[in-house]
Amino acid sequence: MVCREPGVLPGSEYFIGHQDSRFDPALHPAVMLCGHYHCVAGYGIDRAYYAYGLVAYIREGVMHLTYGGKRYEAPAGSILVLDCRQYHHFWAGEHMEFIWAHFLGDTAIAMVAEIIRLYGPVLRHTGGDIINRRLENLVTTYRHEQPITMAWQALRLTELIYYAYPPEHAAAPTSRSDQAVAVAIEYMKMHIDRPISVDALADSVHMSRFHFSRVFRKETGMSPYGYLIHLRFNLAKYLLKTTGYTVREVAFAVGYQSEAGFANAFTEKVGLSPGAYRESPW
Repeated sequence: MVCREPGVLPGSEYFIGHQDSRFDPALHPAVMLCGHYHCVAGYGIDRAYYAYGLVAYIREGVMHLTYGGKRYEAPAGSILVLDCRQYHHFWAGEHMEFIWAHFLGDTAIAMVAEIIRLYGPVLRHTGGDIINRRLENLVTTYRHEQPITMAWQALRLTELIYYAYPPEHAAAPTSRSDQAVAVAIEYMKMHIDRPISVDALADSVHMSRFHFSRVFRKETGMSPYGYLIHLRFNLAKYLLKTTGYTVREVAFAVGYQSEAGFANAFTEKVGLSPGAYRESPW
C-alpha cells in the first residue's frame, strides 16, 4: 500500500498483516504491519501507546528517538527494537531509509523488552545484516501477495528478534584467537538455518581447518561442531517451547534437512523426543 504520512517519500510502501483468532498470540507472534520507508524532515511518530512491538533496520540516514525518558540516535546500520506499549517518539532529521515490522505476540514483545532492558533500544552489531535481509524477505512476501501461514510469520519474527540480541563475546576480544572464535560463532548464528561445515568456519577466519579446530577448542572447551550443535539445540528448545511450529518447521529453522534426522539427533542429545520435550514441564 502507498504511504501518505507526512515526510514519507513516494516509493515507500507498507502492508497490513493479521492475527488469526484461532491461534494464541502468546505462542504465535504475528506481523501486524510491515514496510519500507524513505523519509525526510517532517516524518515522525509520537505515541503514548501502541499495542505492538517494533523491529527495524536503518539503511540510510539517522533516526532520532525518545524512549524511556532518554534520547537516542540510530545511524545507518542500526537495529531498532521497541516495546511500543510505552511512550515512544521517533523521527527523521533529514533523508532516512528504514525497513520495519510491527508485530503482536506476548513472548515476542517480552523478548524485545528484555533486549531493551539489557542493551537499550538501539543496537549496532553484525546481526544487523541478517535482520535487514529477513525484513526485506518479509516485505517482499507481502508485496507479492504470497501465501502466508501463522507458522511462517512466527518463524520469521522469532528469527528477527533472536538476531537482535548482541553476539556472544560482545566484549572486545583480547587476542587474535579470541577474535577468530568470536567471528566463527557469529557465522554459526547467522547461518544457523543452513548446513555449516568446519571448513567453512575455518575459511571465515582465514585459518586452516586443523589450526582453527585447535584454537576453537582451546578458547571454548568444545569442538566447532559441538558448539554448533549446542547453538542449534538451544534454538530448537526455544522454538518448541514458545511457538506452535511443527517439528518439521523447527528442524529446518535450525539447519536440519529432514524431520527424521533432527528428531533422532535431538532425542540423542536431549534425552527426549522433540514432541516429548514440548510437553515436558521444564
